Amino acid sequence: YCVDHSIRFFIVGKGSNCLFDDRGFDGCVMLNRIQFLERIHGGIYRVGSGYPLNKLGMQCSAEGFAGFEFACGIPGTIGGAVFMNAGAHGQ
Repeated sequence: YCVDHSIRFFIVGKGSNCLFDDRGFDGCVMLNRIQFLERIHGGIYRVGSGYPLNKLGMQCSAEGFAGFEFACGIPGTIGGAVFMNAGAHGQ
């Protein structure tokens, strides 16, 4: 809709890494709430872009998967992490 009607837009996950100008934003700010976690098989998941990154980190850890523990301390979403190339503590 925004593209078809030439409306500026900005997509926000949890907004944990966003700053907005005091003058506001002349456009549409969309809040991403696409939150799902679907186990495909084994250790393969399909995850919504609005799913909390720290929640996925805890889920992986609870299921015995290693290497994603750093995500437990990041307060963003999967989509934001991919977009920003997120990491913590050098990972």
